[in-house]
Amino acid sequence: MASGYLRNQGFVIRATNYRTRSGEIDIVALDEMTLVFVEVRFRSHPATLAEYTVDRTKQRKLWKTAAHYLRQHPWDGDVRFDVIAINGAALEHYQDAFRGNE
Repeated sequence: MASGYLRNQGFVIRATNYRTRSGEIDIVALDEMTLVFVEVRFRSHPATLAEYTVDRTKQRKLWKTAAHYLRQHPWDGDVRFDVIAINGAALEHYQDAFRGNE
């Protein structure tokens, strides 16, 4: 669902389920000239909204995994981290979700 949504928004998917020892990035995509690391969270019956489950520990794992990806696939353009939260059938896309949390 998230990959299809991103494609419909004009993103080009470069990788899905990119795994390292430090973690996993659900989707790596291009949004024009920006490389985007996307964390997808899903809750079928949200007691806690999916977007609130990406805590600082998860963010650190994503940063480490993204650094590994960038060593393997050098990129000299902009980079950002997005979150796609799926709560039941509702999808929310949070661009640049970690800005200010570095």
